[in-house]
Amino acid sequence: MLVDSARRTGGVMAEVAAELQQRASEWLDGPIMRVGSIDVPWPYNRGLEREVLTDAGDVLAAAAEGYGMWGFSVL
Repeated sequence: MLVDSARRTGGVMAEVAAELQQRASEWLDGPIMRVGSIDVPWPYNRGLEREVLTDAGDVLAAAAEGYGMWGFSVL
């Protein structure tokens, strides 16, 4: 699982995921999961910014979804 506060698309995290998939896919037990900020224009309002940025809840939700496929419990 890759986690970054930047947008998911076109950033460093996307490049790292692509390299991992290309070079190490045979050693991975599952798909590469990426958790990042929503792909929207960056808000200037602090309240909207909190909605866009990645937080612990986003990471836990992605982990529960991804690892739940194999019958593992996240919490």
